[in-house]
Amino acid sequence: MKIYIQLRRRASAVLLKLEAVTKTNLPAYAGHDSSDRKVPTRWQLIVACRPHTGLFACILTIVGFNILKCPLLPTIFFASAFCGVTLSIMTFNDLMDTDRDVKKSKTFALCHPWHMFKTWKWISIITLFILLITSVMWWKLALFCGVIWSLGLVYSVENPSYPFNNLLVAVCSASPALVGMIQAERWDSRILLLFFIISATILAMETVKDMQDKVADVGHKDTLATRVAWPVATMQAVLLCYLPIIGLLLYPNRSVAILGYVFGIIVFFLGLSFTREKELLKAEKVGDLFLAALLLLLLCTH
Repeated sequence: MKIYIQLRRRASAVLLKLEAVTKTNLPAYAGHDSSDRKVPTRWQLIVACRPHTGLFACILTIVGFNILKCPLLPTIFFASAFCGVTLSIMTFNDLMDTDRDVKKSKTFALCHPWHMFKTWKWISIITLFILLITSVMWWKLALFCGVIWSLGLVYSVENPSYPFNNLLVAVCSASPALVGMIQAERWDSRILLLFFIISATILAMETVKDMQDKVADVGHKDTLATRVAWPVATMQAVLLCYLPIIGLLLYPNRSVAILGYVFGIIVFFLGLSFTREKELLKAEKVGDLFLAALLLLLLCTH
């Protein structure tokens, strides 16, 4: 009964937050330009949903299915489903984080809350429709997608403390790799290593990103950068960057192992520059390029 009451309270808080955001007409931040209140174009809304994250989830799902030689039909359905789940989580997170994002000069969701809300609603409806269709034939996979979706939405509402927040982001981001293994109903060391590599990379990237957002996160989000001094956060960020390299070197593919050696050298030299805050953006771009190279390599070799 107590759990039910708590869930109702949290649901009410979320609805109130959404109502407050979607009824906002004038963003309250210094230096606001009235031109920001213009009706956004369709392209602006697409960009605001961060489509590259949806594409990443889609390709990672396809890679997981291809490694185990799974049928084409579930591959198409669940690549689309995870793309929708990711876009829904990202858009919802922006709606919930409008106050904090203003400090980082990210004002699109605050300037266009109603359009963002409608975009999130339609993405969620389409994704839910896909999951309902797939649940008839592959209920385990649909349930798995639903759980990841729920965890992502809960993250935006509850704002867990460190390190659970970064771990949750890492696990959810890498979870599409596991769908193929669930479909095949058997354990596979390659899939587990891929899950470890992706989640460890995302964990390192989240730590670096938290260091960039330290000023904006104070009082809003519990991170390593807001807890400890800069040198300590830097040391841990560099160490986390070596976790995916371990998985790369263990992966049973020579090309992937070579990528591990190359990435290890880059991380070593990049880690030396972490003492300068302006170099953190470069580290984030290297992480994005590494993930793109890894997925492309796995698509070509499986």
